Amino acid sequence: AVMSAIGGSKAGGIAALLPTGHVILKLYGLTPTKNDQVYMVWLTTDKGGPTKVGSFTVDDSGIGYLEVDNVPTSPSLLLYVSRESNDKVTQPTGPIIISGVVSL
Repeated sequence: AVMSAIGGSKAGGIAALLPTGHVILKLYGLTPTKNDQVYMVWLTTDKGGPTKVGSFTVDDSGIGYLEVDNVPTSPSLLLYVSRESNDKVTQPTGPIIISGVVSL
């Protein structure tokens, strides 16, 4: 899936669903994180609300990478990334930077 920028973000990237049930996410053009900040990855299936599936930090390269294990089976998966103050959040609170839909 192509990951598309939201809300004026200049980010871009891809998400790939592997036959093993893993999703690999690689994003570009992200603002570097500072202190405890993270980019949090959320997943929504056709059966419910957002689920936190991982987080990553970004250095001056602007590149973020995450591999998500054991993604739930669903005809489509909405992946989106928010910038959060730390990795303890349980629901998205920061702005959503980028999103994409992986269809099976």
